[in-house]
Amino acid sequence: SPVCDYCDFTLFLSVNEKNDFMARHYDNFWLNVNKMKDKYKTKEQLINELAEMRRRIAELEKSETEHKQAEEALRESENKFRSLAEKSLVGIYLIQDEIFRYVNPKLAEIFGYRVEELIGKRGPRDLTLQEDWPVVEKALRRRISRRVKSIHYNFRGITKNKEIIHVEVYGSRTIYQGRPAVIGTLSDITERRRIVQDILKAFAEKMSSLKQGF
Repeated sequence: SPVCDYCDFTLFLSVNEKNDFMARHYDNFWLNVNKMKDKYKTKEQLINELAEMRRRIAELEKSETEHKQAEEALRESENKFRSLAEKSLVGIYLIQDEIFRYVNPKLAEIFGYRVEELIGKRGPRDLTLQEDWPVVEKALRRRISRRVKSIHYNFRGITKNKEIIHVEVYGSRTIYQGRPAVIGTLSDITERRRIVQDILKAFAEKMSSLKQGF
């Protein structure tokens, strides 16, 4: 049986309901051996524990610093993207769950909306002529499912004033807030198409007149 370090009397060991080792002193005073061990740790043990605590604190501080640096870098990157997008001459969009999570002023202008009327409230279907929606929907799904990395196509859009316009889209898959999304650019090519059609019409008429001359 162990002996008390202070009075040299024999200690009688037992285990309580909490599975702590208990020692009964000669005067029936019970001591918690586990707590005694913690209380009377050696100087070397205390120094080692202090060093370990300092090491953990240093690791936490380093992790927090790296986290803050990553957040700052992300914020800076987002600010650069937004600054470029806001001044862009082409429409820029970010679509997730068939809703616009971001559009720049140019895209909103092309369709006759304000930016705040589109972000979080409308999606590509609202800006697409009904007959062309299957084409747009298929293109979105192909990018989200990773069947294609990027895609380029044209479709007919519908403005807020119900005017039909022709638009050209370049888009690719991205990750937004940890989930798949589609990001890309959009240009109004209505005037360009009209000019091309006028040129083709004039060319056809010229060829027709030349054939009649023979």
